[in-house]
Amino acid sequence: MVDELIVYCKNKANGCEWTGERLLLDSHCKDCPYELLECPYCMELVVKINEHVSNCNKREVPCPKCDQKVIYEALATHDETCTSKQAECPHCLELFDSQSLDGHIRNCPLKQTACEYSQFGCGWSGIVSDLKDHLNACPLSAIKGFIQIHQQQINSLKEENQKLVEAIGDLESHCYRLNCKILEMETNRIFTENMPGVPPVVIDNLALDVQLLKSELENLNMNLAHSELKHDQQFLAENIRLRDEMQALRAICQSVQTQLYNLAIHKSNNPNINIKHKSTNSKLGKPVDGNPLNKL
Repeated sequence: MVDELIVYCKNKANGCEWTGERLLLDSHCKDCPYELLECPYCMELVVKINEHVSNCNKREVPCPKCDQKVIYEALATHDETCTSKQAECPHCLELFDSQSLDGHIRNCPLKQTACEYSQFGCGWSGIVSDLKDHLNACPLSAIKGFIQIHQQQINSLKEENQKLVEAIGDLESHCYRLNCKILEMETNRIFTENMPGVPPVVIDNLALDVQLLKSELENLNMNLAHSELKHDQQFLAENIRLRDEMQALRAICQSVQTQLYNLAIHKSNNPNINIKHKSTNSKLGKPVDGNPLNKL
């Protein structure tokens, strides 16, 4: 008889208006749209009819660009670092995804660049796609072998200079330690002289040790000064020699360019004349057949 009593739904406070026999209450609650459910994303208790689960801010949704699963409320933050997000190349203005943009920028054919020999005097600058044509015409390309040797010599001098600097530092440290030892021995000598009963032979031995240390310190200082002077002279002489060689080679390149320019003008003014390719080596004063650049 109790099961036949008319009862309200237990979710009446949530808005359910169902009434029926007590026997049917459990069956109704299973399908009651006002039943409280735990959201699997935010773990909050919500009314089933509100469809909270499908709109929860903690739910996972696929990124529309890379299809990666992202929490809905973090979708805007993810967009800033999305691997499929497109960005514009600052050189050619084309769009690339973030994974390939850096690689493209490094090799973009419209990126501004300088000649490989700019540090040796070439003032050309242009886009990457024009660099190959420039290198074929650059006068310094003809002497790239010498430039490589020159650079190797400079690197060798830098390494040698670094070793000398380290050696000088070691000598200075050694001199400092000797000075400290001399000061300590001098202090001990003065102290022992004032002490009664110290044999004179002990004092003489200490004085001799101090004198030997002073002599060693003076020799080290002289060797240090000599090493610094010798290194500076060698470095200066090598720099002067390399600079003179570079100036001579630049003069040769300029002379060759002038001769080629004059030859081109002469041929354009006299198209019917067959001109033999001869030029004068500006350094040796002798005629050279063929392309002057081949003799560099």
